[in-house]
Amino acid sequence: MSKQVIICVDDEISILRSLKSELKNVLGFDYQIELAEGGEDALELLESLQEEGYEVPLIISDYLMPGMKGDELLRLVHLNSPNTLNIMLTGQANIEGISNAIKYANLYRYIAKPWESEDLKLTVIEAINRYIQDQMIAEKNAKLQELNEKQAELILQLHQNENRLKQFLDAMPVGVFVVDLNGEPYYINYRAQELLYRKIMTNITGENLREIYQEWSHNFYPIVNDILQKALRGETATADDLEICQKNGDRVIPIELWGTPIYNELGEISYAIAAFQDITQHKQAEKLLEDYSKTLEMQVQERTAALEQVNLELKRLATLDGLTQVANRRRFDECLSQEWRRMALINYPLSLILCDVDYFKRYNDHYGHQQGDYCLQQVANAIRRALKKPADLVARYGGEEFAVILPNTPGEGAQTVATLIRQEISRLNIPHANSDVSSFITISLGISTIFPSYKLSPDILIAEADKALYEAKKQGRDRLIMKVISS
Repeated sequence: MSKQVIICVDDEISILRSLKSELKNVLGFDYQIELAEGGEDALELLESLQEEGYEVPLIISDYLMPGMKGDELLRLVHLNSPNTLNIMLTGQANIEGISNAIKYANLYRYIAKPWESEDLKLTVIEAINRYIQDQMIAEKNAKLQELNEKQAELILQLHQNENRLKQFLDAMPVGVFVVDLNGEPYYINYRAQELLYRKIMTNITGENLREIYQEWSHNFYPIVNDILQKALRGETATADDLEICQKNGDRVIPIELWGTPIYNELGEISYAIAAFQDITQHKQAEKLLEDYSKTLEMQVQERTAALEQVNLELKRLATLDGLTQVANRRRFDECLSQEWRRMALINYPLSLILCDVDYFKRYNDHYGHQQGDYCLQQVANAIRRALKKPADLVARYGGEEFAVILPNTPGEGAQTVATLIRQEISRLNIPHANSDVSSFITISLGISTIFPSYKLSPDILIAEADKALYEAKKQGRDRLIMKVISS
């Protein structure tokens, strides 16, 4: 794997140094940290790194910079390096800039300045993990493609073997019987005599031929005569699934038969030829081929079922947060976009709740990261228990933040759900010794509600819920704030 580089962009060198220092503390020497003092410098640096074969999993950029702003820089980065994840720092709540970055630059997340070290740490680690997960999914998809190609090769090989078998059977010696223009027997070769279980005759007379001809089985003779008569009329005819009962009656041979006219130099029919062959081996080969085809078909079905199972598992993993097992940010973005279009189509309300665990950094510092992870898992389960409708979705939005999408839910209903969430969190009774609002874990909630429209973007719902969450924290935390958006 090539060396991986994280690029930090800001017009203030002190902020860049601070960013680099904190990232080094989090990531150690696993990633190279490069700095750029503006958008143009960052693009030149990115191009140079790509030419030298470096991977750039993450770019962290300030929004307000002289010249090129952060949202424009990240848009150009996304065009040139679509796999790179983008994080924007902003000292202002600039909705337009954030919206542009989300819409055109596939913004992973924005962080308010000055940032909290723990928030920056969790966000960067999650972004790196998502980049690694995306790379793993791409590698597994490539392996699945390789398996599909091998499967296609097996099927092609089956068809080639079948064609070679047919060519081999076509080249086998056949029995030949010839009659003249009057339908009288004229010639029979050695292979025909063997098939008829006769003693090989080198000097066959007309009487011998007639005798052999008429000794053919009752079922076989009329068909032979019919094919020869068609050949004498200038037609080509075939018959299969026929049988010859040999003279002593101890063996029945499956036969394939075909007839064709023989022309003289004037283009007139002089003879008719009937060619036939023992297709016992051909029948056996058909049976083997049929059995092999069934076996291969079963293997293909098993392989296909296994591939489908792997695909389902990959899809499930790609939409779940690894720690809390609720939907991840990618699934949140997909669901919000889908529900926005669906609610706009039927003119129903759509609500969003953003939840933030109060003083979670203090909790982590006091109880440790392992207990912090357990706390987030319990909070995620509590939020999930508060949701009542199948279409409702809880997702981990980032760090200690969770988001709840409520389709076909007005503001009053969203407030009811938010109240249920607070009650479920309260029932957890998770001690929090360093909280300023309670002795136990609490959450702050920001709610936004709108009737979606095709003229608007879902980003407005996120932005208003984020504002409401900010007000809830500002007013003392452990509460919910509601904002209804007029469309």
